[in-house]
Amino acid sequence: SEEFLAAAGRMEPEVIVYISCNPKSLVENLYYLQYYGYRVKSVKPFDNFPGTKHTECVCLLTRKGIHEAAG
Repeated sequence: SEEFLAAAGRMEPEVIVYISCNPKSLVENLYYLQYYGYRVKSVKPFDNFPGTKHTECVCLLTRKGIHEAAG
């Protein structure tokens, strides 16, 4: 929800691991989290339910400026 994303943004964790089963809401929420200074470092799709149209994604997000010198 927008309330949860806003609360997470205000808490400013260095890292967020976002797990999604809905590509549309994933894109919307990642866009929203950019406002709070997060960027996607990696995305990994998983097919937990072979034979269906569903695919899950795990995204690693970090706050801008965090760990940039390393990589």
